[in-house]
Amino acid sequence: MTPSVQIDSCVLILSITSVGKMELITRTARLVPYAKRPKQVPSFVSAVVYELTADDPLSRLGSLFIIVEVLVSGRPGEDVGDTIINSFQTAYYDPAQGDNDSLTRFEFATKATNSALGELVNQGNASWIGKLSAVVAVQSDGELHLTHSGSSEAYLYRHGASTRITTSTGSRPTGPAKTFGLVASGLLEAGDHILMATPALVHQISLPKLHDVVSSTSPNTAIAELTELLKGSDASRIAALVIEVTTPELAALQVRTDQPSDVTLGAPDNPLEAAKLMAAPIAQATMATGLRAGRAARSGWDQTRPKIKQVSAMAAEASKSMWTGQRIARRALIGLAVLIVIAGGFVWHQSTTSANDKLLTQYQHDYQNYISATQITDPNSKRAALTAVQNDLISLTPRQTQLNRLLAKATLVSGAPKTSNLLLASVNSALNQLDGLVMVTPTTVANFTAFKGATPSFIEVNAGSVYAVDRANGTIYVVDLATNLVKKASVDTSKVGKVVATTLSSTGDGIYLLTAQPSVWFYKFNGNSLAQLSLGLSGWEPASAISSYAGNLYLLSGSQIEKHVRTSTGFSPGVAYLSGTTTVPNPSSLAVDGFVYLGGSDGLYQYLAGAATTSVPARSGLTNLARLRPTSASQLIGVDSSSSRIGVWSDATTLSFIGQYSLSGIKVLSDAVYDPTSKTYYASADGRIVSFQPSH
Repeated sequence: MTPSVQIDSCVLILSITSVGKMELITRTARLVPYAKRPKQVPSFVSAVVYELTADDPLSRLGSLFIIVEVLVSGRPGEDVGDTIINSFQTAYYDPAQGDNDSLTRFEFATKATNSALGELVNQGNASWIGKLSAVVAVQSDGELHLTHSGSSEAYLYRHGASTRITTSTGSRPTGPAKTFGLVASGLLEAGDHILMATPALVHQISLPKLHDVVSSTSPNTAIAELTELLKGSDASRIAALVIEVTTPELAALQVRTDQPSDVTLGAPDNPLEAAKLMAAPIAQATMATGLRAGRAARSGWDQTRPKIKQVSAMAAEASKSMWTGQRIARRALIGLAVLIVIAGGFVWHQSTTSANDKLLTQYQHDYQNYISATQITDPNSKRAALTAVQNDLISLTPRQTQLNRLLAKATLVSGAPKTSNLLLASVNSALNQLDGLVMVTPTTVANFTAFKGATPSFIEVNAGSVYAVDRANGTIYVVDLATNLVKKASVDTSKVGKVVATTLSSTGDGIYLLTAQPSVWFYKFNGNSLAQLSLGLSGWEPASAISSYAGNLYLLSGSQIEKHVRTSTGFSPGVAYLSGTTTVPNPSSLAVDGFVYLGGSDGLYQYLAGAATTSVPARSGLTNLARLRPTSASQLIGVDSSSSRIGVWSDATTLSFIGQYSLSGIKVLSDAVYDPTSKTYYASADGRIVSFQPSH
């Protein structure tokens, strides 16, 4: 079976089939490396299995599996690994997502994790970029969803055959926003076996041997055999999960094995090293500060408790002859190690209690601020107060699991949610209501399944047709709105390359295509022609947005707007439109209708004759406007692809915010336009064209 890629929706569809609907469960065994502490280790390597009990309200969501390797030493590497593990776990099982299915939740968790990794970079932890390999998967009944980054491996073993379900490029992420990209989905069968592993395992053991071991035995046995095969090898970068898909009935019939389901490669096998293993995480926790302090201490203590019992038993057994025999010094050291562990446990308890108290205090402070914000009458002040609470709650995301455990046992003021997820959902709902968010269900106008690999991203409406432009290569598709039929324009786009933005010409006779070369092309409706526009020796400047007004072209180039005047032979070289470089934070979109408009991360700005005239603050979900267009209805519409929302502003008298739309069932919103003739919004989303009627 060979995976196929559905490019337009950025989803990797696995060619996994199922023979029928049945309840499926998983059995898992785990292989992880032993890392000495508190010494600096060259990398963070881990494997995590998160499974809910059958009586958990979210048990329908199944199990979460994570393999991660960060080739960065010490705390920075651990922070990245912990962020990935905690973010996926928290976001996927977030109760605030309600009835969302497993795929929707997994895609949300992927975006949340990318965002959390971006925050790490903003805090100065960027050395991990290009040094991360990870596989994350969820099994929900008969479905498997998977995403990966870097060179980690995942294989499906079925009916004696193996299928690689991670891509084979081995590419590593170049930025946090694209760390986890493609999502693989498919159906599972009882009897399937899955291997998830860091790259080092495949380097140590051949693929045929892995197939023999994993596909024909139970996960526990497979892990035991892999451990034997790895003896004498460097195991510091090896982590693996072996997963067996079965049914409750088959699982009940299988004979239980004495083999462990968790194996630590290279773990110490003598009491002194075991004592060091116990003491080190505790010593590390007493010195840790900030985000990781409580988490590191708790993790270290949880891992040491079984070993404490073992060493304590050994100490009791040896106490009768502690001062006899020939190994007095060694026994004394063992006793000292036990005392260190006991003392360290007390220090850990004090440290953890203090961290927990601070966490609960912060949450209760956020709740009180939320209640206070809801009483504010001024919209701008209310928005600022709610946004502050929202940002603070988001900062708690890496510690959300621990916080929710504390909240479940804590005595809170009446009405306070028992999970931070629910409080954040309430804050988001209040912001959405304040910012005029309207949920709409769009109608599919056309899809592009007949055109293999089509990625219609940019759209324009003209004379009863929607023109969709492929971002990847400039191919132009024409959708007849009377029949909803799609055809490909018969123009040569082989030299166009990647399209950055489009705009309808101010005279309505065609579409300008801004490309990454950089260059500008013009597609003319009458005659169905496409031509590259020339500026002579000067050439077009690199730009991120384009707009047309009164025959002239305006390009957003960095923090300046370049104006190109229409001439008898084409366009003049660019002249700076603004009196100076713009002070708009992160300018990302441009529109011109006599006034010039720039969309930035903190709002929408209006200019006249190169000088700023007015602005309106950004609303939640509209802080990254990728598209901005004027309409003949004295309105501006903008698209924020990161939130998949459409914003609407009025410029009839003065610039003002009207409201925003969120399209239900849409994963990726690329572009949107408004047709005042039919009073209809059209959008390119998830590789199709959809429409809806406005309510504003």
